[in-house]
Amino acid sequence: MNKEKIEQNIHELEKLIRIAIDDLEKDEERIGLNSLIIEILKEVKGILNIKLGELDKYNQHLLKYVYAITLPEQYSKDYNITSLENKSSYIKNSINKLKENLDKIKYLKLLNEDINILVGANGSGKSSFASYFATNVKDNVVVISAQKSLFLDQRVENYAIANNRKLEELNSSNFIEDTKNLIDDSLDYKAQILSSNVSKQFSYCMAIFMNKYIEQLQENKGKREFPNLFDDFKYIWNQILPDIQFRPETTLRILVPYKYNNNNTDEFSINSLSDGEKVIMYYIFRILLAPDNSFIIIDEPDSNINLSILNLLWDILEQKRKDCKFTYITHNVEFVTHRKSNNILWIKKYTYPNEWIIKSISSDSELPTELIVEIAGSRRKILLCEGTRSSLDYQIYSILFRDEFNVYPANSCKEVIDRTRSANKLSIFPYEINGLIDNDALPIEMIDGYFKNNIHVTEFFEVESLLIVEEILIEILKNKNSKNYKDELEKIKTSFIDYCSTRKSKIYGEVNKRKLDFRLSNTQSTSKSPDVDQHIKDYIKKLEEDIKPDMIRTIEKVNEKIDSKDYYKYLQIFPLKKDAVNHIANLLNLDYKKYKNEVISLLKSNDELRNIIRNKYFPDFT
Repeated sequence: MNKEKIEQNIHELEKLIRIAIDDLEKDEERIGLNSLIIEILKEVKGILNIKLGELDKYNQHLLKYVYAITLPEQYSKDYNITSLENKSSYIKNSINKLKENLDKIKYLKLLNEDINILVGANGSGKSSFASYFATNVKDNVVVISAQKSLFLDQRVENYAIANNRKLEELNSSNFIEDTKNLIDDSLDYKAQILSSNVSKQFSYCMAIFMNKYIEQLQENKGKREFPNLFDDFKYIWNQILPDIQFRPETTLRILVPYKYNNNNTDEFSINSLSDGEKVIMYYIFRILLAPDNSFIIIDEPDSNINLSILNLLWDILEQKRKDCKFTYITHNVEFVTHRKSNNILWIKKYTYPNEWIIKSISSDSELPTELIVEIAGSRRKILLCEGTRSSLDYQIYSILFRDEFNVYPANSCKEVIDRTRSANKLSIFPYEINGLIDNDALPIEMIDGYFKNNIHVTEFFEVESLLIVEEILIEILKNKNSKNYKDELEKIKTSFIDYCSTRKSKIYGEVNKRKLDFRLSNTQSTSKSPDVDQHIKDYIKKLEEDIKPDMIRTIEKVNEKIDSKDYYKYLQIFPLKKDAVNHIANLLNLDYKKYKNEVISLLKSNDELRNIIRNKYFPDFT
């Protein structure tokens, strides 16, 4: 098998199809069929012939598939039929067969890195993609379906003659699809059948493992040491769960687990292992039994297993089978991040039964892997905010925008800006990514520039100001059964205005600090002096020229708002985070934490209030 032979096969296949076209010269379907054949031939030569120069890097992984689908005899063995109608039908069927084979190659080519990650939203066809390879592609493609609960059934017949072919037959069965055709349509019955079929895979896998091990024993009779499957299994298992040991039981074709107890060994049944332990055992079997140079596709590898153990397990298995290509189908962010794959694939669209649009997300993307997975797994628009999942920003915005956005924290303001821009630059997601940051006294021209890049700036210096807007205070007072809530509201507002007036110097200091931080990160030195001291002086001068007038304008605006005695304007410019909330919480005989939790509960339960807050203070999103 070599590239020259494949080139010859493509040429022969082209000749065969051209002859078929000539035979159909007078057929009324010739024109339509001819265009279809030309399209397929173009794909053959485009996908295969052009890629011949790349086959070296594919090693043996794709070569056998390319070779097999270009064998002309596959398409010509029945071409001695004389009926024009039959010829037309035969050629159509052959072309469709060739197209299906090309699709298999197209998808396998996407999985050609050592470690591949396939992600997508729920319902995007991830598991169907695994089933497609399980039912349509044999030889060196191994598909490991999602495992939940396994049971070793020792009553399965033909254990002694079980081999890889039997495992392939079970693996290629689409158990989930099969249950759809059951006469008894109850969910309990379907679950029972599905569980039974999946357990058969585990049972046969154990038998095949033991049969191969017994073959190795027989082939190496008389040798004291030799490589064997059981030693490989023990080596991997002992790095994961060393407190459980196994001995091979060759008569029953099983491994018997045991534990040491006061220098004695207590044996027990495989079925007494936890679900996670049995899944680990199954994964080790499947990887050790995989043919050389296999594509190994694992659907939802994170079932029933502690994440740290799971990551260690696949680290070891990948190292053990360096000849194989591993593809993980998952939406577990932590698992994906640990795998450190250079090939993250996103299912953009799925058309039943066997058509996927899959996009590769560049490994040199500026986005962190965890955010890529979050975005790719979402069917809704994305909103990035400052902070972490425990921050007030995330707690508030995930409630306010829950009907339209999936909200993800991106740490700092700068990271929100950078990640929003980077995500939209990728231009592969079906929706735009939005960012939301605090005002921080940003200049208006900067706010306008951010808006053009889907980065929205709030009206407030700090998100904490949202906790004490009038609409929320009214609901808090009503919930306290205050009959004169309007009067109490005015007292609270007046007290807050007086409180701010006494803290002018702190407000100025914090506002100036924000301005300085912003300018320091955005002012570039224009000095051309080679002298270091002069260079520093030039930079400071440039910084002063930029920041002084800006600070003066900002302080004037702050003074204008303070002089207005307007509660809402005070909230806009108050930069001291918890101070404002603490002051108002104390007036209500609450501490900061209790007040914050009460506001969050209100927003969760009161749809009308949530919509009022969103529409009034975030008009860009309405």
